[in-house]
Amino acid sequence: MFRQNCENRDSDIAFTMGNEKPAGSERATVDSESAESLYNREMQKLERLIRSLKRERDNMANRPLTDKQTSEITYAFNSGAYVSKEIEIGVRIRDLEKKLENARKRFQFLFGESS
Repeated sequence: MFRQNCENRDSDIAFTMGNEKPAGSERATVDSESAESLYNREMQKLERLIRSLKRERDNMANRPLTDKQTSEITYAFNSGAYVSKEIEIGVRIRDLEKKLENARKRFQFLFGESS
Protein backbone atom coordinates (compact mmCIF):
# COMPACT_ATOMS: atom_id res chain seq x y z
CA MET A 1 0.00 0.00 0.00
CA PHE A 2 2.83 2.38 0.84
CA ARG A 3 4.45 1.78 -2.52
CA GLN A 4 1.14 2.45 -4.25
CA ASN A 5 0.78 5.71 -2.29
CA CYS A 6 4.27 6.76 -3.37
CA GLU A 7 3.46 5.94 -6.97
CA ASN A 8 0.22 7.95 -6.73
CA ARG A 9 2.10 10.83 -5.15
CA ASP A 10 4.76 10.66 -7.86
CA SER A 11 2.12 10.58 -10.58
CA ASP A 12 0.40 13.59 -8.99
CA ILE A 13 3.72 15.42 -8.95
CA ALA A 14 4.36 14.40 -12.57
CA PHE A 15 0.86 15.63 -13.51
CA THR A 16 1.56 18.96 -11.82
CA MET A 17 4.94 19.15 -13.55
CA GLY A 18 3.27 18.59 -16.90
CA ASN A 19 0.93 21.52 -16.33
CA GLU A 20 3.67 23.89 -15.19
CA LYS A 21 6.06 24.41 -18.09
CA PRO A 22 8.92 26.43 -16.57
CA ALA A 23 8.55 25.44 -12.92
CA GLY A 24 9.58 21.80 -13.11
CA SER A 25 9.89 19.43 -10.21
CA GLU A 26 10.63 22.13 -7.63
CA ARG A 27 7.21 23.65 -8.15
CA ALA A 28 5.55 20.24 -7.91
CA THR A 29 7.37 19.51 -4.66
CA VAL A 30 6.40 22.89 -3.20
CA ASP A 31 2.77 22.36 -4.23
CA SER A 32 2.75 18.91 -2.65
CA GLU A 33 4.27 20.20 0.60
CA SER A 34 1.82 23.09 0.64
CA ALA A 35 -1.14 20.75 0.23
CA GLU A 36 0.20 18.51 3.00
CA SER A 37 0.59 21.48 5.32
CA LEU A 38 -2.92 22.75 4.56
CA TYR A 39 -4.36 19.28 5.15
CA ASN A 40 -2.61 19.12 8.54
CA ARG A 41 -3.93 22.54 9.55
CA GLU A 42 -7.47 21.63 8.53
CA MET A 43 -7.34 18.42 10.59
CA GLN A 44 -6.02 20.35 13.60
CA LYS A 45 -8.81 22.89 13.18
CA LEU A 46 -11.39 20.09 13.18
CA GLU A 47 -9.83 18.57 16.32
CA ARG A 48 -9.98 21.92 18.15
CA LEU A 49 -13.59 22.49 17.12
CA ILE A 50 -14.62 19.03 18.32
CA ARG A 51 -12.92 19.58 21.70
CA SER A 52 -14.60 22.97 22.02
CA LEU A 53 -18.05 21.56 21.28
CA LYS A 54 -17.54 18.70 23.75
CA ARG A 55 -16.59 21.23 26.44
CA GLU A 56 -19.66 23.30 25.65
CA ARG A 57 -21.88 20.22 25.91
CA ASP A 58 -20.26 19.20 29.21
CA ASN A 59 -20.69 22.73 30.59
CA MET A 60 -24.36 22.66 29.67
CA ALA A 61 -24.81 19.42 31.61
CA ASN A 62 -22.93 20.78 34.65
CA ARG A 63 -24.76 24.10 34.86
CA PRO A 64 -26.56 24.30 38.22
CA LEU A 65 -30.31 24.77 38.00
CA THR A 66 -30.80 25.84 41.60
CA ASP A 67 -29.09 28.11 44.06
CA LYS A 68 -27.76 25.79 46.78
CA GLN A 69 -28.26 28.36 49.55
CA THR A 70 -31.91 29.14 48.86
CA SER A 71 -32.91 25.96 46.97
CA GLU A 72 -34.71 28.11 44.47
CA ILE A 73 -34.44 28.00 40.74
CA THR A 74 -31.87 30.63 39.76
CA TYR A 75 -33.18 31.19 36.26
CA ALA A 76 -36.03 30.09 34.08
CA PHE A 77 -34.91 26.77 32.63
CA ASN A 78 -36.25 26.13 29.16
CA SER A 79 -36.12 22.36 28.82
CA GLY A 80 -37.15 22.40 25.16
CA ALA A 81 -34.34 24.76 24.23
CA TYR A 82 -31.88 22.72 26.31
CA VAL A 83 -32.81 19.47 24.58
CA SER A 84 -32.65 21.08 21.12
CA LYS A 85 -29.24 22.59 21.83
CA GLU A 86 -27.94 19.30 23.30
CA ILE A 87 -29.05 17.36 20.23
CA GLU A 88 -27.71 20.02 17.85
CA ILE A 89 -24.28 19.92 19.51
CA GLY A 90 -24.26 16.12 19.50
CA VAL A 91 -25.07 15.94 15.80
CA ARG A 92 -22.45 18.57 14.99
CA ILE A 93 -19.81 16.66 16.97
CA ARG A 94 -20.70 13.44 15.18
CA ASP A 95 -20.50 15.12 11.76
CA LEU A 96 -17.15 16.75 12.55
CA GLU A 97 -15.72 13.48 13.89
CA LYS A 98 -16.76 11.74 10.67
CA LYS A 99 -15.22 14.56 8.61
CA LEU A 100 -11.99 14.29 10.62
CA GLU A 101 -11.89 10.52 10.17
CA ASN A 102 -12.29 10.90 6.40
CA ALA A 103 -9.63 13.61 6.28
CA ARG A 104 -7.18 11.39 8.18
CA LYS A 105 -7.79 8.50 5.79
CA ARG A 106 -7.27 10.71 2.73
CA PHE A 107 -4.17 12.27 4.27
CA GLN A 108 -2.75 8.80 4.86
CA PHE A 109 -3.55 7.82 1.28
CA LEU A 110 -2.19 10.99 -0.30
CA PHE A 111 0.87 11.61 1.81
CA GLY A 112 1.62 8.20 3.33
CA GLU A 113 1.98 9.54 6.86
CA SER A 114 -0.25 9.88 9.85
CA SER A 115 -0.59 13.13 11.75
